[in-house]
Amino acid sequence: MSNRFRKDVREFIDHAKGHGFHCEGMTGGGHWRLKHASGATLIVPATPGGYRWRKNLESTMKKLTQGVQP
Repeated sequence: MSNRFRKDVREFIDHAKGHGFHCEGMTGGGHWRLKHASGATLIVPATPGGYRWRKNLESTMKKLTQGVQP
């Protein structure tokens, strides 16, 4: 991963790595693509807009990995 993204996004990606995700790079639209060992994909905006972005992504990450061991 390059330094093309904000500190809070980098911290979230590091958090997601602790839950079994790895970064596959950027999509064509400027979002980060994270892939889980189970095959689940999580898309993270490079420049999130709303204040709930992190909570929403954590909720989605939890749903994607429910019942899956990291």
